[in-house]
Parts: sequence; C-alpha cells; structure tokens
Amino acid sequence: MPKQPKHGPITDEEALAAVQKAARANNETRIARAASKLGKTPDELTEDELATIPLNEIPEALDPHAKEMFSLRIPQTLLAKTRAKVEIEDGNTITNVIVEALTAYVQSEPGTEFHMRTPRD
Repeated sequence: MPKQPKHGPITDEEALAAVQKAARANNETRIARAASKLGKTPDELTEDELATIPLNEIPEALDPHAKEMFSLRIPQTLLAKTRAKVEIEDGNTITNVIVEALTAYVQSEPGTEFHMRTPRD
C-alpha cells in the first residue's frame, strides 16, 4: 500500500461524501444502461424516460442507527470457518464480527497497516 499523507481517522463528513459519490455513480450507470437499451445516449433521454429509471436517493446526512444491507464476495472456506466459529460462540453473529472489524479499520489512519488483535489465552 503506498504511503498516504498524514490523515486521521475518516470523519463523518468524508463518509457522507463517499456515500454520495457512490450513489451518484450508481445513478449514472443506471441511466446509461437504460439509455443504451433504448438505443440512445443519456443526454437523449426524455424526462418521461428518465422518470421510469429507479434511482438511488442521494443522502443529505447519515443516520448512525440505520442499517444497510450489502453483499460481499468472501472466500468460501473463510466464510464456512466463520460460520462454524460463531456457532461455537453462543450469541455471536457474522454481522457482529464484520462490524467489529470494520469499526477497528475505520478508526485507524488511512495508509497505516491494519491488524486485528487476537485474544491470548
């Protein structure tokens, strides 16, 4: 990983900007695909045609209590071992494991090497 300039943990404002950028990019892709199916460019779509394309809302703020579903591609063996381990750990879930890992990751400075601590016996 290339060395990044000094930067503290990601702020709420930076997170919101990243979500907004992703939503705009997704909307642009949806519009381009719909236009292509009609044999047009995005600029050639009429207002009526644009109105039929389901677009993502661009959030004005992030809700710290809202949950969002998304999918990941995780190696099958890793996911199977994770499932087996959370079954042994009564009350734990894969979601808890991922949230804990992501929380620790975003609290580190960008460009720094990230390590999860493992418990010692």
